Amino acid sequence: MLAAELVGETGRVLGVDANEEVLQLAQARAWAAGMKHLSFRAEDVLHLTLEQEYDAIIGRFILMHLPEPAAVLRRLTDHLRLGGVVAFQEMDLSSHADAFYPPSTLWEQVWSWCTQPFQQAGGELNRGLKLYRTFLDAGLPAPQVRYEAAIGASPL
Repeated sequence: MLAAELVGETGRVLGVDANEEVLQLAQARAWAAGMKHLSFRAEDVLHLTLEQEYDAIIGRFILMHLPEPAAVLRRLTDHLRLGGVVAFQEMDLSSHADAFYPPSTLWEQVWSWCTQPFQQAGGELNRGLKLYRTFLDAGLPAPQVRYEAAIGASPL
């Protein structure tokens, strides 16, 4: 919906996700917001076929789930218009267990339960840190990269 707001009613946005139920909810939200220029397709990004060129290819927490993210990015950007924008947001969860102080055995166990299945399925906890290299491996120019981290503490 953010992309649809940026392009305005004269542009078109295609949202893609493998989960059809999620897309039905997204479509309902788009229609409720009056965004008729936003459409959705239920398809796995690994097998996504695009028939036209796009001004932008945008992804959020996608590449970290793929076994060969550079190859997918390369294939998607084959449908990018000259001068188009490629923007991806990925996380770095590799050091998340160490981010809490004081250390907690319970937290470490819970974190392990959360991350092991993800990793066993081929996900990369540190894909965000590898985003720059992924762009280069996909044959794209060196991207502008920004790292953000939330830092919080109690007043005590």
